[in-house]
Amino acid sequence: MHSNFITPPDYVKSVLVIGATEDEITECYEAVKSTNQPHNVYFYNAAMNDVNWLNQVMFRVDAILLQETQLQFTVPSPIGFGPNCELKSPAKYFAK
Repeated sequence: MHSNFITPPDYVKSVLVIGATEDEITECYEAVKSTNQPHNVYFYNAAMNDVNWLNQVMFRVDAILLQETQLQFTVPSPIGFGPNCELKSPAKYFAK
């Protein structure tokens, strides 16, 4: 485990991604690696079955990316991703 020590003007953006596939997680890694903005990216899926962790994280992040089929998760202000969303994959979020 590691810690971040951050001073102004630096800022580390935190993002929670819910429902990403393994390939999408790899794409996120590649996208984040090629940006100039540092990120802390949290991933969650239903198989993890840790709602307490999810509740803690979702109120501390800057953005929540929610796979369009994961509507059983009630999260504040999600950004949907998937074939029927403007954001087709979570990696595209980091490319903007």
